[in-house]
Amino acid sequence: MSIWSILAGKINPIKILKGVSGFIDESFLSKEEVQKAIVDHAKTTLKESTPRSLTRRYIAISFIGVFLFLVLGAAGSYYFNKEYAEFVFKIIDNLFGIVITIVIFYFGGYYGGKFIKNEKNKAGN
Repeated sequence: MSIWSILAGKINPIKILKGVSGFIDESFLSKEEVQKAIVDHAKTTLKESTPRSLTRRYIAISFIGVFLFLVLGAAGSYYFNKEYAEFVFKIIDNLFGIVITIVIFYFGGYYGGKFIKNEKNKAGN
């Protein structure tokens, strides 16, 4: 098998690649093992109460709590020390995009789904 036979169209390189990839896949996992792995992965990740999702939610709520503490601290200290409050507001401004991203990613899906259901119900009535 030379490069010239591939270029001349005598040998199909796609067929060769499919054969090699099929051999590699079959040598490691059978179809049943792949299906079982997919089902097990779906069972562990689709539930909302997995340790991973609880940890993510806890981190998100903690980060938002710290952000709100900064906002309240800056607002409360503005009366006593205007320069310090402006410094904290600059920090808040830098963190605002991150906080909005966390809120949308972790909590937006739930409320977005409720909003879509409500709109479908309104359109159906």
